[in-house]
Amino acid sequence: MLQKPFSTILVCTFVALTLPSLAKVSEAVAQPQYEMETVFEASKILPANLLVGEDYQIRKPVFNDGIQNRYEVTSSFGNFSV
Repeated sequence: MLQKPFSTILVCTFVALTLPSLAKVSEAVAQPQYEMETVFEASKILPANLLVGEDYQIRKPVFNDGIQNRYEVTSSFGNFSV
């Protein structure tokens, strides 16, 4: 029976355990980190009576991050992202 030196066995074990994780790292680097936000028109999402009020107006672009919408509001008190 052939006996391999301990260092050869150690190197082979290290390579066998490391290569699969390196492949996963390269896949993660190649893919974008985050999904892009989806943009909607406010009039397609909200009823017309909510788009404009006495002291505010909701601007057309509505951004969605996959969980919630973000509205751009212009008001007499300033501009807000809500």
